[in-house]
Amino acid sequence: MPACSMKSRARGLSLIEVVIGMALLGLFLASIFIAQAKLTRQSVIARQKALAISATDTLLASWATDWASFPTDDSGTIPDHDNLQWQTQSQDAAELEELGIAKVQLTITDTTVNNAEEPILQLELAVPMEEEEQDEESNVTDSPQVTPATDTSEPTAEVSQ
Repeated sequence: MPACSMKSRARGLSLIEVVIGMALLGLFLASIFIAQAKLTRQSVIARQKALAISATDTLLASWATDWASFPTDDSGTIPDHDNLQWQTQSQDAAELEELGIAKVQLTITDTTVNNAEEPILQLELAVPMEEEEQDEESNVTDSPQVTPATDTSEPTAEVSQ
């Protein structure tokens, strides 16, 4: 083989090397676009959750001012956020009811997302029970009722030997 053809081969790339390089570059760019799409989707979900948490915090603060009017087994829209729906559901918790506390599940959903049935946020709350419910619970238990005795007699001292 002539010397000049060896030099030209050493300086350039073959067609197969160029095709493999282009395929690797295309694979790399495709993976970057897929990662960017996932990141964008996760960013949107994170913003929706942050908004839902902020709105729920405001809602709970308004309910905490008057626990007697806490909406148990109810649903509605979060004020100033027409796309956010809330729903409360009572949960069975006998050990908490003895303490005068009701367990309530609060679910927040966003009506603007494709799957509006899937909750954005779900909390379990311990809510003080209303007075009537506490009275009914205490009447059911077998614990004795203690009433303070009023003694109007003079105190006496006993001496034991």
